Amino acid sequence: MRTLMLPMLLLLAACWVLPASGSIDGRKAAAGLLANASISGILSGIRDGRFTCEDLISEQLRRIDAYNASLAAFISVDKEAAMAAAKAKDSQGGLSGALHCVPVAVKDNADVKGVPTTSGAPALRTMTAASDSAVVARIRAAGGIVIGKANMAEMSDSGTSSVSTLGGVCANPWDKRRSCLGSSGGSGAAVAAGLAVLGVGTDTEGSVIGPCTASGLVCIRPTQNAQFEAMREGVYPAFQRQDLVGLMARSRGDYLTAHDAVYGSNFSQTISGVTQLNKMTIRFLDNFYESFPISATESYSPDPEMVRLHNRAAERLAELGATIQRYRTNGTDLGAKLGVIFQATSTKPRCSNSCMKKSLNDYLRRYSATGPFRNASDLQRVFSGFPISYQEKLNFTISQPDDQVCGAAACDPYNIGRSNVTDIMRELLGDADVLAVPFTAKLPQLNSVQPGLADQISPALNPYTGWPSLALPVGFSASDGQDQPQGLPVSAVLLAETDNERLLLNVANAYLASYPDIRVPDLAPELEVKAAGKVGGVPALLLILAGVLVLCCRSL
Repeated sequence: MRTLMLPMLLLLAACWVLPASGSIDGRKAAAGLLANASISGILSGIRDGRFTCEDLISEQLRRIDAYNASLAAFISVDKEAAMAAAKAKDSQGGLSGALHCVPVAVKDNADVKGVPTTSGAPALRTMTAASDSAVVARIRAAGGIVIGKANMAEMSDSGTSSVSTLGGVCANPWDKRRSCLGSSGGSGAAVAAGLAVLGVGTDTEGSVIGPCTASGLVCIRPTQNAQFEAMREGVYPAFQRQDLVGLMARSRGDYLTAHDAVYGSNFSQTISGVTQLNKMTIRFLDNFYESFPISATESYSPDPEMVRLHNRAAERLAELGATIQRYRTNGTDLGAKLGVIFQATSTKPRCSNSCMKKSLNDYLRRYSATGPFRNASDLQRVFSGFPISYQEKLNFTISQPDDQVCGAAACDPYNIGRSNVTDIMRELLGDADVLAVPFTAKLPQLNSVQPGLADQISPALNPYTGWPSLALPVGFSASDGQDQPQGLPVSAVLLAETDNERLLLNVANAYLASYPDIRVPDLAPELEVKAAGKVGGVPALLLILAGVLVLCCRSL
């Protein structure tokens, strides 16, 4: 045994000095990019030969290893599949599409072939997808690489946090004590912290827009129509009358590129040059920047930093040529409008639970040949693996007779509520093109804080109308010098009538082109590529040859 010790040590030393994958220079270039990566930076880096796709994905996985434990942005990461996809792209040569080698975090309620779709619940940990969801298929076709399944509010059951049994408590990258909102919070946190370049979320009632505001990202909840609803194929359903897929990106350019790749638009070419808003009228609802009662026990009290930054955004939009309306309605009228909105939201659960049987059966049919569940009733076998709130929904869903699913008794009040909210929104929009409101009254709250009605106003405005909305990052709150040295991100939510995504993106592009404020969270800085890797190449090869020579000599 002693005769083998020296050659074995030489061979081990050679393995130690070789880089994990790719070249040292390439991995360094990739590591330097990923803390604040852009899609254009990835494409140009690979095209110019500064790094390979393998270099990039290797370093992306290293960032996840370093930072996910403290952020809980991912439920699972398929390293082998990601590295295999990267190597395949390098071997093919050239760029495979607009998202070539872009690392993507996919919310864990969207199917990714060969990976369980758990929605964060132990009950679904064996439900391995046999095929990609529609949105993942589009991302792969454009060259993107799924890096992992992102954490979320378990069974999409919360918009104010992303906490799951399988993923833990998702932390805000700008202050780990605070919420990343939900239910798509893991995707947002991953993109903001540089653990992915693009995020995929789903939105039933603010579940994409909310996490984007909490993390300072650009995203859209699109119009509720057939074009955008097609992308939810292969997504575990919540409420199909409001479910939509949304993309999350750090910059205007990344969002436009991703939107084009997934939805088949040409916004990158037609919007990227928009820098002035001379023919645009944007209405800010001034009531939402003041305190007012919203119930007998609770008041809406906006954070002063949120008010300051929204006012600054209005001034900046005016500088870009937009006509700014500061609209105010009297307290009685506002109270009546909010009462109608809250009434509408209260009608959703009954209709949602009534409709869930059909949507679940349709979704589980994708798994009927290979999966553990063929229909909603089969989920009873793993009942205890769901949170109690979802157990109650599932009980009601399974008990529904097929001829009463989505019936008038359950859904007529909801349909009336939607119509009423749409009427209110048209009145609030008036003759303006775009309506600007805050997402909630507060900056991202501590994960331990129970939200109130003030955290539910803006999320209801968009899903109950079917209108598109956009999260526009407008700056960071003042630093507190301790837990938030960089401040917390603040966003305005922009709304426009149906099919006006282009209008919203024009505003976002012009604003962010003139006032970019993209930062790297202190909690996830650039990683150093260890100096040990510099010894690779020829020295490593010499060590291997020395080991082989010693083995040969001792065998003579």
